[in-house]
Amino acid sequence: MFKFFTSVLVFCLTTVCVVSQTTFELEDTATISRLNLQDQILVNQPVVSSSVLNNLVFVEQMGSGNSISLDVISSKSNIEINQSGTGNFIDLEYHAQEINSLVVQNGANNRVTDFSLDPQKTVNTIVTQNGNNLEVQKFGSNSISNGLQIHQTGSFKTIIVNSF
Repeated sequence: MFKFFTSVLVFCLTTVCVVSQTTFELEDTATISRLNLQDQILVNQPVVSSSVLNNLVFVEQMGSGNSISLDVISSKSNIEINQSGTGNFIDLEYHAQEINSLVVQNGANNRVTDFSLDPQKTVNTIVTQNGNNLEVQKFGSNSISNGLQIHQTGSFKTIIVNSF
């Protein structure tokens, strides 16, 4: 098992690795865009040029009905998404210079929305949801919210962050 994860990690360092039922396009060598991800089918898209090596998206989904909508424009990104459960949804839209994002959902019917649309900014965000029917909505990024970590537990709770 350890060899498998090591192999996957090495492979991801040289390719863009995405879990998806749909295909995606590289609009240019520094852009990963229009990813609509659903349920446990592995698609490995070779890197078009060496300049894309700084963009990485890793998705792990276990369960059913989990889905992701991802729109990223960045010269350097590291995005990790882990979903375990049923009916979880993640909607990320990042247009930033550098992106470091981790989103973890454990449970059922959880939702994360995170939009940051300033190409001059750096986005550093961690969102963890453990429970059912949890919701996080984060809009924008500034010096106060950069590096924000949200850890949400329980059931039927909502967090809204506006950072403009």
